[in-house]
Amino acid sequence: MFMATDPSSSFTVPKRKILTKEDLQRFQESPAFHEYLAFIERLNESIKGLKLSTDCVLSQVVQNIIDVLDIVNSYCEEIPPVRNEKSRFGNPAFRDFYDRVNNTAAELHENLSIPPAAIPEISRYFVECWGNRKRIDYGTGHEANFIAWLLCLEKLGFIGLDDYRSIVLRFQYWLEPAGSHGVWGLDDYHFLPFLFGSSQLIGHKYIRPKSIHDKDVVEEYSKEYMYLACIKFINSVKTASLQWNSPMINDISGVKTWNKINEGMIKMYKAEICLFYLVLRGLDTIEDDMTLPIDMKIDLLLRFHKIIYERGWNFTSSGPNEKDRQLLVEFNVVIEEFLNLEEKYQIIIEHITQQMGQGMATYAKQAAENNLVIDTVVDYELYSHYVAGLVGVGLADIFIARGLLDSKIIGNINNQETIGIIGIFLQKENIIRDYSIDLRENRKYWPKEIWSRYVNDLRDLSKPENRTRAIYCLSDMIYDAIRRVPEILAYYEKLDNKRVIEIRKGLAVKLLLKSTNIKDIAEIYLKYTNEILDKNKDELDPNFTKINNVCIEIKEWCQKTIDN
Repeated sequence: MFMATDPSSSFTVPKRKILTKEDLQRFQESPAFHEYLAFIERLNESIKGLKLSTDCVLSQVVQNIIDVLDIVNSYCEEIPPVRNEKSRFGNPAFRDFYDRVNNTAAELHENLSIPPAAIPEISRYFVECWGNRKRIDYGTGHEANFIAWLLCLEKLGFIGLDDYRSIVLRFQYWLEPAGSHGVWGLDDYHFLPFLFGSSQLIGHKYIRPKSIHDKDVVEEYSKEYMYLACIKFINSVKTASLQWNSPMINDISGVKTWNKINEGMIKMYKAEICLFYLVLRGLDTIEDDMTLPIDMKIDLLLRFHKIIYERGWNFTSSGPNEKDRQLLVEFNVVIEEFLNLEEKYQIIIEHITQQMGQGMATYAKQAAENNLVIDTVVDYELYSHYVAGLVGVGLADIFIARGLLDSKIIGNINNQETIGIIGIFLQKENIIRDYSIDLRENRKYWPKEIWSRYVNDLRDLSKPENRTRAIYCLSDMIYDAIRRVPEILAYYEKLDNKRVIEIRKGLAVKLLLKSTNIKDIAEIYLKYTNEILDKNKDELDPNFTKINNVCIEIKEWCQKTIDN
């Protein structure tokens, strides 16, 4: 991987080989991974304390690379988005962009004077760094392809140590994402601009991590610091505050120094997060395998949090076509790495694995008995918690243990009752919105307890003759979601007060004078609560009064918060 150092060596077109979590484990133990990580660390080190406007010596090769990136950028202007009202996902025009890059990749690399024999290999990393053509999405894996492309250029001798500073400070290559990466990601953005941006700010006399909440600071310094440029971009495309739409970025701002943030982000590439993911992937592989006898499946799900401590354990009874079968066949490797973690991380992973396993066992048993995924509203709550809450709880706990998050902010408020509530609310929002998409894929996430009040089958809601019943059912689902909003607002209020308590009195006064995030959130909630009230006009709707009551409660809180 990442080609031979000698340009005269033979080259191989890269293929996707990290298909299972065992493959990921093998990659993390390989020289290529350590070489890749070391390259990122060298880039990160090269721009510590430097502004984007810092003078850089641009070698001809770096200038040529910038020219290539400018050409690709021109493709974006030449291929505008198409009307895509039927889908909330990525725009189909991206496929035309991807094809243009793919078709011109060889020519673009010839402009860099890459040896012809090396072009098929190095250009594949370049093509794949822009996103996934089929899914029309973008993630940190695609960003990794860009770094791999740069590393290949270094191994071929085209760039060297003297070019690092200009590569980071002059390559304005980040992209607007094609889709959301989930509420628990760092943000729906690249990862490395945050890493490199935090390196730039190490030792800054005035800008502190919490300064990202000061709009004037972000506006004034975003042209000089990548981290603040990312924050400005997030603020420009999202209406709510960071506390709501970028919880991890928001919470990381509680760390005292940029140096600690930078060190923590480097560590995020390493053991704890990867092992957490591998363990949960193994658990999920068992839950997904429909060839396993139900009694065996439930037993494994309920015991998996203990299995991860059993040296030598593996599982060879997965179905022959189960895509992640190999992960369980060689799960003993994962266990060995898990046992090498510090005990505090083991406890976190065990705790989350136990809770997820219990939830999966409950739904596996239900599916085996009556072929229903979601039956009651209680099941609906629990399902949303298992899907959107527990992973976030685990990540937050790992970040706290790593020192990336302030335990005084999050740890003193029970995670299950805070982060979990937000996850449940967001998951319900997604489920309501994705009614048609889920039905097309034969998924029924709307709880039967709700929809059976209106129709005999969930699909009947889409029939024209059931329009009124469908609207009433939708309002029932909406009420079920927004009834948790007062709890969420109470959490925000606690969180905000915690922050004021923990900072200097002078700074607290300054923040209060400039207005805090809690006020911004109140204004957003007030706006959309009024919209719900404006649409809740049918007094024959059995949910009319319930929706009105909870909306009035939300409005009162919002108005009180805004007025204060």
